[in-house]
Amino acid sequence: MPKREIPDRSLVFERARQLLGLPDPSTTPPNFDPATTTSTTPIKDVVFVSIDFEASERAQKSGLKVTEVGLAILDTRALVHQPPGTDATSWLSKIVAKHYIVRENQHLVNGTYVSGSLDAFHFGTSEVRGQASTGQHLAYDLRHPPCPTATSDGERRSIVLVGHALHNDMKYFEALGVRPYQDAWVRDTIDTQDLCCYESRLASLGDLLGRLGMEGRDTHNAGNDAVYTLRALVKMVYLWTYEGERLGEMLKPLLYPAWEEGFEI
Repeated sequence: MPKREIPDRSLVFERARQLLGLPDPSTTPPNFDPATTTSTTPIKDVVFVSIDFEASERAQKSGLKVTEVGLAILDTRALVHQPPGTDATSWLSKIVAKHYIVRENQHLVNGTYVSGSLDAFHFGTSEVRGQASTGQHLAYDLRHPPCPTATSDGERRSIVLVGHALHNDMKYFEALGVRPYQDAWVRDTIDTQDLCCYESRLASLGDLLGRLGMEGRDTHNAGNDAVYTLRALVKMVYLWTYEGERLGEMLKPLLYPAWEEGFEI
């Protein structure tokens, strides 16, 4: 497998820290407590939107068949002057999610390479829609993220598009007729796989959740995985900002052998 081009993790984490509004530890007083601080001021009015797709394993010869789409949304407006809590757990509770099931393909349940969990969405009620309608709703959600803090119905917002192996998702957008960079205001993109793997040694979302000590119940449900991905990102950014050594120990097995070569997160 060819070497994977990995962005500078420190730059990605620093951008995410600023976008989430976590105070810079180099400017905080000695008694600063990151879990209880209310000095959270996101630098841009953005919405983090995590995306995940599931597609049939069995339909490759007849074309790509998207079975599910999951979205997880964290509006930075909801974080202003709000304490993150230990390991950012209070912020994680502000994530909202959507789960679409593609009606034409919902019978194509996976089970050969991964175990499908189409009916096991834990963060709301799944919506069963035709493929065309799913694409239309996805495009709308990217343009107008469904946030409790919206100032008007259908308010258009800038988004940070998040995914695990996000680089692989473009074909799923295309299959649904969605052009994320044309249909939405994408200010930035973050691939959580880039933050926890080394070159060709790719880490699954389950691997990452396990190392972070986070829940990963019924993965391979697109809605659940979108939530888990966004949760993992927020926790990693918090730890990178305030407990870098702890994060390093957590991710050490995923970054090996780069770690032995002196690689730093």
